[in-house]
Amino acid sequence: MTTPDPSKCNYDAELINQFASGHWPQIHADLTTLDPAILAGGDYRCPECGGDDRFNVCRKSYTKTGKVFCKSPCKLHCQSGLFVVEKMGNVSFPEVCFLTGEWLIRAGACTSADLIKQQPGKNTNETERCTASSPPPSTAGKKKSSRLPPRRFNLPAPVTKGKGENKPLRVHKSLTSAVRGAIWHYHDKKKVLDCWRPPSNSFTYEYSPGEIAFIVLRWNLTPKESEAAKKKKIFSQIMRVEGNRWQSKNQVNLKPLFGLYYGGREDAKALPDEAGEEKFPDVLDVADAQTVFVCEGEPAAEALMAIGLTAVCSVQGSGSPGKTDWRPLNRKDIVFVPDADMNGEKYVCACRGQISIDAPDATVKVVCLSDDPDFTAVIKAGDDAVDWSQFHKDKGRSAEWLREKLQSLPDRKDKECFAPKVPRSANKSKPAAKVDDAAPDDNDQPAFTSDIDQAQPNRDRGADDGF
Repeated sequence: MTTPDPSKCNYDAELINQFASGHWPQIHADLTTLDPAILAGGDYRCPECGGDDRFNVCRKSYTKTGKVFCKSPCKLHCQSGLFVVEKMGNVSFPEVCFLTGEWLIRAGACTSADLIKQQPGKNTNETERCTASSPPPSTAGKKKSSRLPPRRFNLPAPVTKGKGENKPLRVHKSLTSAVRGAIWHYHDKKKVLDCWRPPSNSFTYEYSPGEIAFIVLRWNLTPKESEAAKKKKIFSQIMRVEGNRWQSKNQVNLKPLFGLYYGGREDAKALPDEAGEEKFPDVLDVADAQTVFVCEGEPAAEALMAIGLTAVCSVQGSGSPGKTDWRPLNRKDIVFVPDADMNGEKYVCACRGQISIDAPDATVKVVCLSDDPDFTAVIKAGDDAVDWSQFHKDKGRSAEWLREKLQSLPDRKDKECFAPKVPRSANKSKPAAKVDDAAPDDNDQPAFTSDIDQAQPNRDRGADDGF
């Protein structure tokens, strides 16, 4: 039998990641120069850049994905298991796949045949197993929603720095570069972040499955940072512009809802916390669901998706529901789950007013988390679906129990505090002649069109600036 050549090994990287799940701490300890002590969690001196208290493993998923972090943009910044072996072992990627694959075979986690991706109609033998280089992990294998075929959209052009200025804002060639630009903005320019670190969460808004419109980045601030900035969290929005480039400014006129196509997708988040994990396998896309829950923020919407409910929200929460396209919810049964504060009430009022225009055939229900007798005893101002679901999960209650509990709460839509507030633009009346005679402006068109756009007139409420 031919001895495999490490430089020409065709062990599949995707299969290696699958079988290495749960073994990464030992793999890194055996195949790299990393000290096993720093792989147990906690802030340590980075073995690559030497920065104090910069290196850490991903607490949620390190054992599963092998992902590590460095708070500075060095080689180990946000790297997954195989790439850590490559960076810290000074070997090529095919050799990394060979070494990791052989480690798994010796550990009894799999056989050599398990690490070879079989091609339909091809009989792979022992000699053929080491004749091709294995490519780095890519988006191959990620599932996309089958609801709608991919369509081409007219992405917005890069925007200028301000009115009357011709100097454009920086346009990034990659999403990674745009994210680093946002970190630089808050760390070096605004001095809000005490250290260079990636965002705590990211939320992707899409025109259609796989067609990203923009991404919202969120940082949860430390107590020291919160005291200086007088806020607990900060946000940045990154817009996709012409040429698949990125810009830290949200100029999308009519913004899509968050969560339209998240059902059963591995790539639902552009910057996933746990790579390769199917986040919401039991959730229906909005187009397939009859009942859609509307929350004030992305974390609350994801909390309801996690228990199997179809949930959406508008960008910027209660800040600007009027700049969102609510038409996909027409003829749906909409259930609002507002935050337990005045902003939650204002959000429902503003959304109901806009939905009455965009989705006139939808039915509306409003449920209050304070009506849950178990949760009422501990509820605080500002609590949302995240706090509610976590409270019950801590008591050992299942996702099915949570769904039934939420759907059984009484309807409060008739309360005066939840009365729909019609947008001002809908109350303004202009002479018909002036509207008909007005010259069309290309900049007033929404950044995307769909089948429903041909049946309903486009509406433009302006654009808002990101960071």
